[in-house]
Amino acid sequence: MIVGIDMGHTLSGVGTGANGFVSETQKNREVGNRLMAMLKEKGHTVINCSVDKSTNDLADRVRKANAQKLDIFISLHLNAFKTTENPMGVETYIFNGAYNGKEANRTKAQAIQSALVKDIGWIDRKVKEANYYVLRETVAPAVLVELGFCDSRADMNKWNTEKIAAALFRGITGTAYSAPASAPAASGNIYYRVCVGSFNSRENAVAQQEKLKKAGFDSFLVAFEK
Repeated sequence: MIVGIDMGHTLSGVGTGANGFVSETQKNREVGNRLMAMLKEKGHTVINCSVDKSTNDLADRVRKANAQKLDIFISLHLNAFKTTENPMGVETYIFNGAYNGKEANRTKAQAIQSALVKDIGWIDRKVKEANYYVLRETVAPAVLVELGFCDSRADMNKWNTEKIAAALFRGITGTAYSAPASAPAASGNIYYRVCVGSFNSRENAVAQQEKLKKAGFDSFLVAFEK
């Protein structure tokens, strides 16, 4: 799959994002970069359509998207309304005009919306239609996602970059993201394994294991060639 990712808004100049309890632009970059890494890791082609600085950021983002054939274009944002402690929720958008493949596009938007509602626990504000520039002008099927409200404390208390990126991954690809077996999934419970020496004799390696076991340390052997 070839996926275009637009991490909404610029870092400076025209088109910077909203601010509330968090910065929309900062959070878009966090989740967008993690999502792109997940997609690449699983063999998908990713086109970064984001623009860091521009005098015409909407046109620049669409130009990047339309420079190659994409299977889908995803624009990431956070909503804003007014400062509140209350939950506000997540919503996704597709273009409100008539075009070929609209219902398939709606189905994809619904998959993304459903994954975010289920995995993050945000209120479901549904899939909606709008005449947003990036939805209207992008040639590929396009979905714009509002990842909660940056000025809702309840929404931002649920923010978890890894879980949000994984939910987006599942909605986009139709498959659940799984971290590589060689590394623990990013979470609040990260462990660090200590390696104790290398031996060119299996007998010596096993002897070292026995010493570690007696001292109360778990270990395992990994054979490798130099």
